[in-house]
Amino acid sequence: MTTARMPMSVASRRGISGVAAQAESEPLVLTSHGRAVAFLESGAHREQSALLLRNAAAAVIDAAADLVADGKTHVIAPTVATTPVSAQSRARAYPPL
Repeated sequence: MTTARMPMSVASRRGISGVAAQAESEPLVLTSHGRAVAFLESGAHREQSALLLRNAAAAVIDAAADLVADGKTHVIAPTVATTPVSAQSRARAYPPL
């Protein structure tokens, strides 16, 4: 799906109904002097995007849980080691064996 760009001056002439009608068929970026100032999309597209994001997050969590269950926490450990967390939080997450 493409994202259309529309200058604010054009959006102002078309009115909210015209802008909303276009945003219903494709995502729309409103611009001012060539700079993006707003992003509009239909409610249906928004719900679809939210569902895809929730499913992707669930897949990542499931994959991480599978790695931990299989004892492959070393795959995740380098990321955790470089993440700025307190030593106490790190000890809780990775207790000594």
